[in-house]
Amino acid sequence: MLANENFPGAAVEGLRRAGHDVGWIRVEAPGSPDEAVLQRSLAERRVLLTFDKDFGELVFARGLNGSAGIILVRVISATPEATARFITQTLASQVKEKFGTLRVYLDEHNDTWSRLVDECEAASCDVCAFCGGQGRLIRDRGWFQTLCDGCAASVIAARRGRQG
Repeated sequence: MLANENFPGAAVEGLRRAGHDVGWIRVEAPGSPDEAVLQRSLAERRVLLTFDKDFGELVFARGLNGSAGIILVRVISATPEATARFITQTLASQVKEKFGTLRVYLDEHNDTWSRLVDECEAASCDVCAFCGGQGRLIRDRGWFQTLCDGCAASVIAARRGRQG
């Protein structure tokens, strides 16, 4: 994960204590513009943690790639420690690609979380795993992946080149 500059230090430390690898913009690149923070999260393949709604605008209104993921935290808590507890409790125990689509496993959940996870898993077969564009589930030589046509050509060619 990559915590944006506005993310509380106690929350970053709480996530680290829970075993998460969390970079923090406030320490590693203070004052970075949002575009640079988003680019870094993509380059490092880290999910971005932020309180800043501007990242949604960058991805949805301006079309920048956010395929590493963005978690917009909109929780009101009395302390940063409470924020860390909330985030740690709501993070998935496992998120992985299985048969070309997203699979999310939660340790604790309710009907709302289950419904949200189901919607995300269903949407994952329409989003390219590489560029975040419109994709489709593709099967090649036993491999399943959700890819757009452009990425599919290069991924399949690379895979076939490795397999000989």
